[in-house]
Amino acid sequence: MTTDWLVFNKKKAIIAVHYLYGFFALFLCLNNQAFGGHYIERDSLTPAQDTVLNPVVITGQGNKVRASQSIIKFRVLTRETIHQLAAVNLGDLLARQSNIRVSNDNMLGSSVSLQNLSGQQIKFLVNGMPITGRENGNINLDQINLEDVDRIEIVEGPMSVIYGTDALGGVVNIITKKPILKKTSLNAYSYNESIGNINAGMSVTQPLGSNAVILGGVSRNFFAGILTDKNERTYLWKPREQWFGNIGYYREAQKATWNFRSDYLYETLQNKGNIVYTPVSAYAFDDYFITSRGIHSVNTIFNLNSKIRVDMINGISHYKREKRVYRKDMVNLEQNLIDNSEENTDNLFANVMARAVFSNRNKGRLNYLAGYDFNYDFAFADRVDGKNLSMGDFAIFGMVDYNISRYLRVRPGLRLAYNTVFTSPLTPSFNVMWEPNSKWQVRGAYGNGFRAPSLKEQHLLFVDINHNIKGNPNLTPEFSHNVQLGATFKNSHNKIAYSFGANAYYNDVRDMIGLVLVDKGQELYSYENYGRFQGGGLMLEQKTFYKKIYIEVAAGGMFVRNQFSSRTGKDFYLSPDITVSASYDWKKTGIKSALFLKHNGKFVNYIMNELGAVSEFYSDALTFLDFTLSKSFFKKKFQINSGVKNILNVRNITNINPFNSFHGAGSTMMLSPGRSFFIKLALTL
Repeated sequence: MTTDWLVFNKKKAIIAVHYLYGFFALFLCLNNQAFGGHYIERDSLTPAQDTVLNPVVITGQGNKVRASQSIIKFRVLTRETIHQLAAVNLGDLLARQSNIRVSNDNMLGSSVSLQNLSGQQIKFLVNGMPITGRENGNINLDQINLEDVDRIEIVEGPMSVIYGTDALGGVVNIITKKPILKKTSLNAYSYNESIGNINAGMSVTQPLGSNAVILGGVSRNFFAGILTDKNERTYLWKPREQWFGNIGYYREAQKATWNFRSDYLYETLQNKGNIVYTPVSAYAFDDYFITSRGIHSVNTIFNLNSKIRVDMINGISHYKREKRVYRKDMVNLEQNLIDNSEENTDNLFANVMARAVFSNRNKGRLNYLAGYDFNYDFAFADRVDGKNLSMGDFAIFGMVDYNISRYLRVRPGLRLAYNTVFTSPLTPSFNVMWEPNSKWQVRGAYGNGFRAPSLKEQHLLFVDINHNIKGNPNLTPEFSHNVQLGATFKNSHNKIAYSFGANAYYNDVRDMIGLVLVDKGQELYSYENYGRFQGGGLMLEQKTFYKKIYIEVAAGGMFVRNQFSSRTGKDFYLSPDITVSASYDWKKTGIKSALFLKHNGKFVNYIMNELGAVSEFYSDALTFLDFTLSKSFFKKKFQINSGVKNILNVRNITNINPFNSFHGAGSTMMLSPGRSFFIKLALTL
């Protein structure tokens, strides 16, 4: 570390501190200023229509606002959407959404790509608390149960100013149900699916006085698995059992709200081996992968006075994945743990965070959002070089939301961070919204993204008979630029309500990190800054309510620029994306039907290997189609939901990708066990 470097960064830090100090001073001086502009007027919609066309959002906000009032573009997946899709986990839900692609691994579960970015570049939150536990860079979406979820808010594009590293590509915030005060409630459900899914659970809420409740819930998801061959023991889709639990305490007072909550996951996944026959015995080796995750948080909202609101979240999350290998005697069915430290491993990762956001309660012409964000990551793992490792990230950030005129708003933002391992840059953002009337909104945004390499990417050491992966402590952080421009028109009259929208985006990521083959002779893989990623897309969206009919169509596509175009002669590749959903309420019978279609076009890109040769990787096109029926009884206390998933019986696609997990089956990606029929029963008392 040179003296010049220290002087440069000291000057940069001093400038940033003064800049943020100016923000805070301006907030305090102008906090009483009257609001001279206007927000979009609420249309004459029914409550159901308003929830879809103009939902409430909180992610990245100082307070709850309608989506039409937010300068940031949101996508909100409501409880109704989850119910209609009969989505069991987050992977089921996101796989049917526009501009989102979900891939599957038979050992590591499902993962997501948002606006062409994926893995460590997407930040997942539960009520604002980061979810820990990434395998191959991804959060396993199959481990996120949706029974206690009220809605999911998605921000596409970098949110690094507010949420820091890992928010380079976007944020997915899972919002759990808010308990009802002064009322004891009991919820129970069962779910059965023809491919071997058997799920059940219950939850209860008990009031404590007039302004507080305690709550708790437990559920079990069981998947029997699908065999490769009925005469063999190896499963194509691995059997798994998941237990979910939560406990909490919620209290509302005049000037403060407290929400104490703990969420738990315990999963066992089996990987059974084929039988080995000898003249004197028959045995098999079975792997068991045991995953446990806990997210424990305290969310507090303080109304300090009539002017200032403080949202605080403090908590700890931990993730542990164990592997145990047993030798099973197929004659007497006894099994014994293999005494081999390389095969039996324990990997524990934890995150401690403290965060506060200050904002003005009485919205005026100038509004603010500012706060601090402290995160510390720990690794205690057999498969990291050094075993006990840590990395901290500490930041302050601020945003000003200023109404320049009756029709024009701007929102500049800045984050100043210190990372204990890497040099963090100043991270700026800028949002603008023009609303010429109550029906039209035009939004533009620029965001600077930053992602520090994770502890796994730096220090992973995974060497056994099937793997040879080594982390890279010399990695440099990823930096990105994101530009978005979109317009929305919505209106309603008589019995019809509708909206039209268009949104274009462009991502430019420098020093992209990926798993690369660095030594072909030893089959050694390592994480490398392999190059620059440039890509974008355009989505056109339409939503229409007419009497009891709802139709939503999203069509567009994404493109990826080929950084090796001089060798291949192809500058970029396009991949279409089409989503259609439709529902109809049968008034006489009370039955609601819904149809969902999702088409992902073929995706192509290139990468250079360790010998300097350019290789193509791609995923073939696919189309999912689902149909569901639902009906409520006894004043909505009892609900039945049934239908068919994956009607077209899509199972596998060709997928040649050097970044795939080692658990993939050659050049084939398994997408689904196939067509299935389901029924779900739910009771609310």
